[in-house]
Amino acid sequence: MVAQKSPLLYKSFYVVGFDYKFKDSATNEPVEISQQNYVIEVDFLHREVQENSFDLYLKLEINCGGEKLPGYSFFVEAVGNFELAPEGLTEGAVKNLTLLSPLTMLISSVRGFILDVSAHGLAGRYLLPSIDVYDLVNQKSKSRKRKAKTKADPALQKIEAE
Repeated sequence: MVAQKSPLLYKSFYVVGFDYKFKDSATNEPVEISQQNYVIEVDFLHREVQENSFDLYLKLEINCGGEKLPGYSFFVEAVGNFELAPEGLTEGAVKNLTLLSPLTMLISSVRGFILDVSAHGLAGRYLLPSIDVYDLVNQKSKSRKRKAKTKADPALQKIEAE
């Protein structure tokens, strides 16, 4: 099979912030990394740079808040730069290629970065588990709607401030 080039170009990937910690177990037993138990917080921001060019910012926190589990804690901020040639694409395809696909690509790049860094760590390599990108986008959309509603209603602003 011959692969066709996508109208979405992944121009660059940069890690702009990074912190990594290792917490030993209280029992001095070897730490086994359980991907399923770490809390993973994700946030992202889409920013138009110029027509058909945009940046996607990603913040990923793994095992960072509250009661940290033994093993790794990662904080990663990354940015990907993308270009899209939208000619001949449907509105749905453009939406997919400007948010879902780039977010998936950026998370994958961060996954590789974390895998490389943790390869030299005390507990061995950490492979970021699969993330439901569609759910992240839905959560972000709901959060924006709540914020917009709060800005429009002074009573809600007061409640949120308390």
